[in-house]
Amino acid sequence: MKLSTPLRYWLQPETDEAIDREIDAANLRTMRRFAVIIAIVETIALTAYSLIHLHTLGDPRILQTILRVFLIILCSGAAFFLSRKMLTDDKTPRFGHRTTNLIVSIILLIFALWGMVVSIGHYSNGEQMVTFYTVMLAMVVFFRLRPVVSIPIVGVTSILFYIYLEFFVRSGMIHPFNYALLVLILLGGAIVSYRLSVNTIQQKNRIEELNITLEQMANHDSLTRLQNRYALNRKIPDFLGHEICLAMLDIDKFKHINDTCGHHQGDEVLRSVSDTMKTVFAPDCVYRYGGDEFLIIQSDTTMEAFSAQLLAINERLNKHSSAPNALEISVSYGAVCVTPTSPNSFLEAIAKADAKLYEHKQRNHEAIS
Repeated sequence: MKLSTPLRYWLQPETDEAIDREIDAANLRTMRRFAVIIAIVETIALTAYSLIHLHTLGDPRILQTILRVFLIILCSGAAFFLSRKMLTDDKTPRFGHRTTNLIVSIILLIFALWGMVVSIGHYSNGEQMVTFYTVMLAMVVFFRLRPVVSIPIVGVTSILFYIYLEFFVRSGMIHPFNYALLVLILLGGAIVSYRLSVNTIQQKNRIEELNITLEQMANHDSLTRLQNRYALNRKIPDFLGHEICLAMLDIDKFKHINDTCGHHQGDEVLRSVSDTMKTVFAPDCVYRYGGDEFLIIQSDTTMEAFSAQLLAINERLNKHSSAPNALEISVSYGAVCVTPTSPNSFLEAIAKADAKLYEHKQRNHEAIS
């Protein structure tokens, strides 16, 4: 395996728009919470610090500390409102991935630079504070940034922090080996965190796609791709209390077609009739009820308009049958318009349509005889 393959896997994981937007939304939600926590903590710290140094507030060092804390409170407030505005009411990013990623990166860079300035100030005063390290750790643990973004932010700010302390404050304040190890851990954590997030979302999406496929298989007939009786039973509550027109259909002489032409040809006839019905009615109105029987349910229509659509099915099948060597295909049907008030009354409406279908076929049989 080429070295570029694992490097690309970790540093440039393949993502689609759905993954990018989900990660962006998660980062914006995290940013909002992160900003609130920082604002609250720093406000409490600023209040306590001001009270403790109430009599020495004129000291430049005290004023600098207060100013630094006040600035991060303002930045946190701005980050909160910005991240909030960037999410729509349905919690999806308002802008594209590049824009969202850029804004989040800039905000995190500002927090990192603030942590650097604060820590440098403390080191300059002979104090050791972990503000910068805390910001870096929070960035790695709570945010999911592409390695091409997280590596420069973590790496460059860490190098600048070390160089400034080493050459402009006092040499030897940070052990280089320990510091390098910390930076490598932070970089590795940022890379692994993003890769794991991508993997988790990809697995979740695959599971959702599988669930959709299974749902389709459970609710649709495998031969005709029409909705089946299981789907019909689930939708019965939607029909209650509404006026609907309902028709039961079956294919004329279907047994004869199976017996003389074979079941393969019978399957082709079922598919042809199903496709024809879906050109006349919306696909979610048509069900394969069983064998060569079909059920059509339509709301917001009249019996006159409904009957015209049913006649159109045979008209289109006749055009298909007129082709050379084509089988003669037609359907018979029985239709009713009802307002079912319970599952039982809905099933009774199906029984009435089935009875009318039987009467229709009987009349056709007697006419032929």
